[in-house]
Amino acid sequence: MKKFKIVYAKPIQKDVKRLEVKIIERLRSSLQRLANNPFPSIRAGKIIKKLEIKELTYRLRVGEYRVIYRIETQKIIVLRIIHRKELKRELKKLS
Repeated sequence: MKKFKIVYAKPIQKDVKRLEVKIIERLRSSLQRLANNPFPSIRAGKIIKKLEIKELTYRLRVGEYRVIYRIETQKIIVLRIIHRKELKRELKKLS
């Protein structure tokens, strides 16, 4: 399978500024694995979940944080990186 390109939406800069270096490194490695296979599978379990909003959107669980992303032709568009407590509010904005 061809590797997907990761593209970041503008709000990501603001999201990342609030995070600790340790968390940023963990997110970076998770996103690299996502670039190799962005499609959820059975073995991914609760780590990747398809979200029930307007467009085909997924949520990647990385510890206490969630990466919200969409898949387009050979691209993964990372929309937000948020704390799990903020997830419902952000999903309302995206739908």
